[in-house]
Amino acid sequence: MTLSEYIKENIAPLSAALPFADCSVTLGRLIKGYEPTYAVMLVVPYPRSPGKIASFAKLRDYHIFFKSHEDAVSTLISEKYPGRGARIFSDHSPIDERLAACRAGLGVMGDNGLFIAKKYGSYVFLGEILVTLTAQELIAEGVRICSSDVGGCLHCGACRDACPSGAIGGDKSLCISALTQKKGDLTDTERDIIKRGGSAWGCDVCAEVCPMNRVVTAKDYNPFFLEGAIDPTCRADIDAMSDGDFACHPFSWRRRDVIGRNFDIIDTGDK
Repeated sequence: MTLSEYIKENIAPLSAALPFADCSVTLGRLIKGYEPTYAVMLVVPYPRSPGKIASFAKLRDYHIFFKSHEDAVSTLISEKYPGRGARIFSDHSPIDERLAACRAGLGVMGDNGLFIAKKYGSYVFLGEILVTLTAQELIAEGVRICSSDVGGCLHCGACRDACPSGAIGGDKSLCISALTQKKGDLTDTERDIIKRGGSAWGCDVCAEVCPMNRVVTAKDYNPFFLEGAIDPTCRADIDAMSDGDFACHPFSWRRRDVIGRNFDIIDTGDK
């Protein structure tokens, strides 16, 4: 099996590589002592689902999904190219994944700061396989290599007009997605914004109005994200989750009290 075949069958329907030198390194400490030559960017679409938390947060944790493939990919590579392996990252990454995915020719950057995949839109998870293979070896593995400029969206203004907090083109610190993940005390202004947005974790408003989003069929979704989805509507739903179930979702890194606080705000207006 080639690397490209493994990716398509098990991880991502859309992928391409770019030279690591063309990536913007933001957390180099994550790969200290490891010197990748290419980043194979992975685009994984996920289902849209309106509710009181963002669509991605209802699904099993994408960090777990990407990391679960690291051993298999490393073994596949090392068996063919002794001494070489791979590192897989998503979100908590050594590079700016949005820019890298754009430079790999997989999509463009939206005015809302989201990566917009040409085929799927912005309801996608991004990850990357960092390898030490040569260009010739990657090509032999069926991986497309690209290095292009970062393109932009339609600049239609729909996301800017719809943003409940005015964060797009304004104060980015007021983004509802960021505020719902903020620990500690919130200001009255921040609480009012969360209340107005109506989401206890994340925010899909700018994505919902984006004309570049596409209709995605179930066959494009990885089975990992079709199993174990939840749709909490209040704090009690979060409190009722077992520790194991809670840990399987993306909001678990901020603990129950943060998402619980947000539910209190949007459900009761509690300040």
